[in-house]
Amino acid sequence: MEQRYRYLEHMTDLVIEAYGNNIAECFENSAIATIDAMFDISKVESKNKVRIIATGFDLKSLLYDWIEKILLAIYVDKLVIHSFEYVDLIQNIKEDQVIKKKIISLSKDKINKPSIELENTLFDLISNESDTTLMIEAIGIGEPPNILKHDYKVEVKSITYHEMDIRFDNNIGYIFKFLLDL
Repeated sequence: MEQRYRYLEHMTDLVIEAYGNNIAECFENSAIATIDAMFDISKVESKNKVRIIATGFDLKSLLYDWIEKILLAIYVDKLVIHSFEYVDLIQNIKEDQVIKKKIISLSKDKINKPSIELENTLFDLISNESDTTLMIEAIGIGEPPNILKHDYKVEVKSITYHEMDIRFDNNIGYIFKFLLDL
């Protein structure tokens, strides 16, 4: 996949459309698009790492928490991420008071397109109504923000649920569309 993301026109905020061959790659590209909207990530060096964990009860709530955690990495952990060591999507299944973890998508598995069975399972999780939760575990790589070096572009306050859309296209793969409040 050549294009990882694009910015869509909006009068007051920023709309991002991120793409991925698998769902974890789409989460990774959503984070990179968010950070690249704020800083020139091509100027960021690999000096530090940060572990990021996001959770959700469905894919939309997971995307929301993921982008919030990316913003916290910048504002609280003081790290501008330019890449990820890994981004794993994990399904936590509660059975008889025991939580079992099942990895359902890896960002580094960019060659294999997901099976129809896996796609159906993942999209069932968009409107999840079970004892299942979703989690992203990732390691981000970057360095502390430097407004002059990284060409600070715009301040992002937060992600919103407004206009959020998650879908799969047979020709493109996974597509996440979301709005950032500037």
